[in-house]
Amino acid sequence: MNDLLIKTIQFARNEEGASAIEYALITALIAMVLIAGVTALGKNLDTWYTNMANTVSGWASGGGGGFGGF
Repeated sequence: MNDLLIKTIQFARNEEGASAIEYALITALIAMVLIAGVTALGKNLDTWYTNMANTVSGWASGGGGGFGGF
C-alpha cells in the first residue's frame, strides 16, 4: 500500500506534461494571430488590386482619373 501511495504522489508532482501543453497552447495562439493577420492583409490587398485594376482600365479606355490626375 505504501508503494502505491508513493507512486501516486510522484505522478501528481510530475510536471513534464504540463510544459508540453503550455507550448502547444502558445503555438496555437501564435497560429491564430498569424491567420487573422494574413486574412486581414489579404482582404486589404484584394481591395487595393481591384482599385488598381479599375484605375488602369480607366486609363486604357481614355477615362483618365486616379492618382491625382496623373
